[in-house]
Amino acid sequence: MTVRINDTVVTCQVNAEVTYSTETFDTSCKDSGATAQPRPGTRSWTGSGTFLFAVDAAFGAKQIFDIQKAATLVELTLGTGTSGDFEFVGNGYFTSWNLASNGNDAAVEGSFEIAGVGDPTFTS
Repeated sequence: MTVRINDTVVTCQVNAEVTYSTETFDTSCKDSGATAQPRPGTRSWTGSGTFLFAVDAAFGAKQIFDIQKAATLVELTLGTGTSGDFEFVGNGYFTSWNLASNGNDAAVEGSFEIAGVGDPTFTS
């Protein structure tokens, strides 16, 4: 599974994740007794990934930084890239970007997070 941004794979990924959440609101009243009565409310999603930093990356730290700085809406796709396989697709904005160098003789690692805008799809 890889993350693609505007149909371009993030270079040298080591982790990709999408989270889809539904907040609830309480409709409990005195007739409910001691039992909570949650109902579904606002839905939201986030996408994130981790990658190894490469100076010559086709799509990596610099491209993600530039898109976040410009506050540009992007399309995130999480999938295998194989025709017929299921894919998660949604639009959103980069909300965080990070580069870290942890220890000696270790690769520089980058990460990002995207906040979803609107309803995503999960289709083949």
